[in-house]
Amino acid sequence: MVANVLRSDEAVQMSVFVVRAFIRMRNVLTDTSALAAKLDKLEREVTARLDSHEGAIVGYIRGYLAALDWLFDSRNREEAVAIYRRNIPQASEAGASKAYEVLLGGSEGFQRKAKLDLAGAKTVLELRGEYGRPAKKLADPARYIDESYYDRALKARP
Repeated sequence: MVANVLRSDEAVQMSVFVVRAFIRMRNVLTDTSALAAKLDKLEREVTARLDSHEGAIVGYIRGYLAALDWLFDSRNREEAVAIYRRNIPQASEAGASKAYEVLLGGSEGFQRKAKLDLAGAKTVLELRGEYGRPAKKLADPARYIDESYYDRALKARP
């Protein structure tokens, strides 16, 4: 260790620090039950925080769904294009109309009812597994997606 070569108090302290750090790392890596318990605790805390804001989350989703209903109603097309142009002034009428068609006319834009595309989520996870670092196989989107707030928002709609 450094303390054997450099005989200073700082070198000794650094050697002790490094040894302690490796001992802690070994303990953490070998004690997966403690790590699992910490992850369970963290999940419960995050869930509790989200649940404490359930009304706001469900309200936001309901508002988003109402906005989508309005956008998908063809009677609102002209007004939607006008709103688009007000917010993107450099857009031409033709460009704004094309954006409306793309965003509302196919599978690439907004989704009716804001439903998550599980096949798309699976593709994202596969790409993350292939290109992300550290490399990790993430297979089941249901493991990462909680649709309970979405379901509550749908039930609360008129």
